[in-house]
Amino acid sequence: MPAAEEPAPVVEARAPAKRWPKVAAAIACGLAVLFFLAARIRPTPLMIAAYSNEYGEALALLDAGADVNAKTLLGMTALAATERAGNSGISFFLLEKGAQDDPAVVLGWTPLMISIWRGSRADTENLLSKGADVNARGKAGETALMAAARKGAEEDAAGLLAKGADANAASSNGRTALMEAAFKGHAAVAQVLLDKGADVDMISASGWTALGQASAEGNKDVVDVLLAKGAKANASRGGEMVPLLYASSGRHTEVVKALLDKGADPNVTRGSDGGSPLIFASQQGDADAAEALLAHGALPDARYYDGRTPLHFAAANGSVGVIDLLLSKGADVNARMQGGRTALMLAASAGETSTVNDLIARGADVNARTERGATAISIARHRGHGDVVEALKRAGANTGPQDE
Repeated sequence: MPAAEEPAPVVEARAPAKRWPKVAAAIACGLAVLFFLAARIRPTPLMIAAYSNEYGEALALLDAGADVNAKTLLGMTALAATERAGNSGISFFLLEKGAQDDPAVVLGWTPLMISIWRGSRADTENLLSKGADVNARGKAGETALMAAARKGAEEDAAGLLAKGADANAASSNGRTALMEAAFKGHAAVAQVLLDKGADVDMISASGWTALGQASAEGNKDVVDVLLAKGAKANASRGGEMVPLLYASSGRHTEVVKALLDKGADPNVTRGSDGGSPLIFASQQGDADAAEALLAHGALPDARYYDGRTPLHFAAANGSVGVIDLLLSKGADVNARMQGGRTALMLAASAGETSTVNDLIARGADVNARTERGATAISIARHRGHGDVVEALKRAGANTGPQDE
């Protein structure tokens, strides 16, 4: 008999391996790690501001809670970023805000610079008596004298100068000890530096003078010291850092008056946008500064890059005092900016009823139209300013069905 065939082996059906969920989980995990590393390697906004020497941006970030001592995985900090860019001024700023990096390591500061920065008078005198190099520099070009000026350490500054410190030494971005003193408002230190030959009109790489720094910060005592030493009231580079522009935009009225008394040009304009001191004073609602500027010959109808005049700015802010000054000096009450808007339209848009009434009383055209046909009353209606709509109606503004 033939041998019986063996039965074919039974192969059990197996469920397909569940690989995709595992692969997806691995990918997700890998991406999370990459995002984590990227976030830790990527510089923070504060580091970028520090590297770019943006004082205002750095201050805003710190006020919003940015960590001045945050580090990337590569060890980068905001203070280290300033050293990379050679921004000595903002290095001082970050140290003042609590940066914990060792200045000797990160900034290349000498023991003398560190002792002055920390206010250790005994250590400073000891180092000087032992012949410490008073002109040694940090990695961004800082000197001990700059540190003393920034701190307002008058005795240290005088001691360094007596030992041969260079009063005009400039950091990598062109900042001097005098600029540091001016920025921080240390008039006594500024006087010491000037008495020892500091150049009152030296300009930094970014266009600042000591007078520009003091004016921008409203440091009137320093402004007086600098002007008494012959600082040029109109000195700048590129028409951007003119002292009077910064004093007027910062509402530093007494500084504005001091600069004008020393020959500052009341009609100087900022190169980037055409802004004038009177435009900025009007924007700030600073009637005292506006009056001083007009008295020194400021043009009441100066134009901003978009055609706005000082009156447009004052009207938008409801600055009736400034409006009255401008109109008394011949400002055109119906001047138009680009697009055709008048000061009355801006006041109507802002809901400034008293300003609207003042402009109407001064001859503003209540029926003037923009290039697109808008009027003061249509703008006020669109903005929901019922009181302004009623004021314009009483003044004879043409109304449509929606204004009845």
